[in-house]
Amino acid sequence: MKRRGYYTIEVAGKEITGHFSVNFWALLEEELGMNSLTETFAFMSKGIGMSQIRSIIFCSTRAYDLEESNTPQFVNIFKCGAALEDFTEEHLMSVMDAFSESKLLGNEANFGIERTTKEGGELEEGK
Repeated sequence: MKRRGYYTIEVAGKEITGHFSVNFWALLEEELGMNSLTETFAFMSKGIGMSQIRSIIFCSTRAYDLEESNTPQFVNIFKCGAALEDFTEEHLMSVMDAFSESKLLGNEANFGIERTTKEGGELEEGK
């Protein structure tokens, strides 16, 4: 059974798992040196570039590992970036699907991605 807000992709010859949770947002805020979610959202809403992808993967995998009491998959963001050398559009879609399914935030803070149900229908805001 797929859990909401989780993804697993294979990069650099190994599977990595991430979780979009409150812990993810806190880690991302710390990683970016932001003082508030407003600042973090402003950074993230600039569009998805390699910096954002790397930060999202690094913080979501770290959140997953720390929540599960595992040793983090990447010792630093640069090791994460090196592992993403073979990151594809398919990987990005898996990660962004998990991000949008996490339902932690409204669409404004969700890169404008509409939330969907398992059946593919749109959900009302906040559901």
